[in-house]
Amino acid sequence: MFVYFPYYLQLSPPRRGEAYRRYENTDDHLLNDERSSDDTMATPREQAPAERPNATRRLRARRKRRRDRTEVSCCVKWVVFSQNVLFWIVGLLIFAAGIWAWTEKDTLNNLKRLTSIAVDPAFLLIITGLVTFVIGFTGCVGALRENTFLLAVYSFLLGIILLCELVLGILGFVFRDWLRGKVKEILQALISDYREDEDAMDLVNWIQGYWLQCCGITSPGDWNNNIYFNCSAPSSPEACGVPYSCCRPPKETSLPNLQCGYGVRRKDDFSELIYNKGCLDAAQSWFDQNLVIVAAVAIGVAVVQILGICFGQNLRADILAQKAKWARYK
Repeated sequence: MFVYFPYYLQLSPPRRGEAYRRYENTDDHLLNDERSSDDTMATPREQAPAERPNATRRLRARRKRRRDRTEVSCCVKWVVFSQNVLFWIVGLLIFAAGIWAWTEKDTLNNLKRLTSIAVDPAFLLIITGLVTFVIGFTGCVGALRENTFLLAVYSFLLGIILLCELVLGILGFVFRDWLRGKVKEILQALISDYREDEDAMDLVNWIQGYWLQCCGITSPGDWNNNIYFNCSAPSSPEACGVPYSCCRPPKETSLPNLQCGYGVRRKDDFSELIYNKGCLDAAQSWFDQNLVIVAAVAIGVAVVQILGICFGQNLRADILAQKAKWARYK
């Protein structure tokens, strides 16, 4: 059986002429043309052809495919989601560790301990964990629920942190003397709080004994600023001494001698018993020797943050494009 197809339906691919666009943009023209009378005199472009119902179905199916084709990249969405799930969990654990440390020290019931909050390791854990938790939450939920507001907050927070890191890095490089003075103030506060704050004591012992192998800020005599190690301390076995983390490790055993620093500063020569170098100079020497590693770590952290901002903004743009498509085909 021979079926006649008008010339504008036999073209492959079809022309995007005025009549085709008119029938593609809306289905009302097709439906109205089907109801038009056969007795009406019309040109071939205006008269509905015999195969118009099939063309209507094809156009409707094409529009449905365009409407249902998502603009959101699944790869970007799940990368952002999985990355921030990890940040969310890590931030929650760090925050919980800080709260637990405050509870163990009974800080919440004794507010006098908050005077040295700037150098309190537990407080630093709480702030770090809280910021990481908020960033992970906004990125994770924003990607999962495709929430543009949360994704905007996620990118904004990452941008602020990256900007602060850059500013601090530049200031630390340009104003080295100012940074050195600030570090000295922090170390003085830690030495003063030694024996009073368990977290400060653990931090000082780690810096002196395990990281820098040093003693005091500039010399072992800085421990005279602590009431327990002051040479004028009455009837104290630690008077004119230093903590055990200042002692050099014994050769015959791997166990530390917790009393090795008692009264050691009363001796004329104690260089073979404890470290003579101050922690401030030791820290500067360590950074000079490991400058490449420190720079590589800083660049790696910055790259991760920049990728997080780019992925978050890309996902947000895809979601907005999808919403605009839904509004256009509504």
